[in-house]
Amino acid sequence: MGGGECSFLSCFPMFFYVSKMVKGIENWDEIKRDFKDLFGHEWEDFRLLDLANIITLISRHHAYENPSKYFLYSDSFFGNA
Repeated sequence: MGGGECSFLSCFPMFFYVSKMVKGIENWDEIKRDFKDLFGHEWEDFRLLDLANIITLISRHHAYENPSKYFLYSDSFFGNA
């Protein structure tokens, strides 16, 4: 479970972003538009995949690493992570 349980497609937005930055394109609207043209999906739709890991808005006193793993791969009743 070293991160291999997620879709390799979920890294497309960041690879695409880095490729645009290397080419000197820094305009977010242009990057998002080009992403939609190439992949046929909105940039924000891919960002929704990470929503389960954004819990710092709820608890600023705890640091969590990849909390979606806790929800999906642990036994909530026994507290095993």
